[in-house]
Amino acid sequence: MSSATTPAVRRLQTRDLFVLARIISKSTDELQERIEGVLNRKLERDQEAILLGLVVFESGIRQAATELQGWLASMADPELSEEDFGQLPLDAPLEMVEKIMEQEQESLPGFLVKLQALMAKGQSLFSVTSSSSGTDGHPITSSDSPPDDSGN
Repeated sequence: MSSATTPAVRRLQTRDLFVLARIISKSTDELQERIEGVLNRKLERDQEAILLGLVVFESGIRQAATELQGWLASMADPELSEEDFGQLPLDAPLEMVEKIMEQEQESLPGFLVKLQALMAKGQSLFSVTSSSSGTDGHPITSSDSPPDDSGN
């Protein structure tokens, strides 16, 4: 396929942070392990960026296809409707991901690492505070439970 049929892509912007976070949050621990595996391979920055993009893309297809398709349509320059995006040749989304990764090879790997770490920290904080402690921060015990209406 010639790149003339693949739309140009815009640079990443702040609004993309939220979409990428949503796509990554729908992924499994496997994605996080794969991201770490790519980062541990000590690749050249351009190879690392492309590989990270493909790992996130592949996970997005499996677990957040609607969000991924909408995001890629919004990354086209000029922006495409999701319907027009759906009419692109089969390999256009992959070429778009590759273009994005090439453009963002200096910033994207670090961004993904920070985003992943922040999301993991948030998840662990949420699970600790929501499942094991009361509003005062102390563990919940049966004596902390409110009385039931049956008089027991």
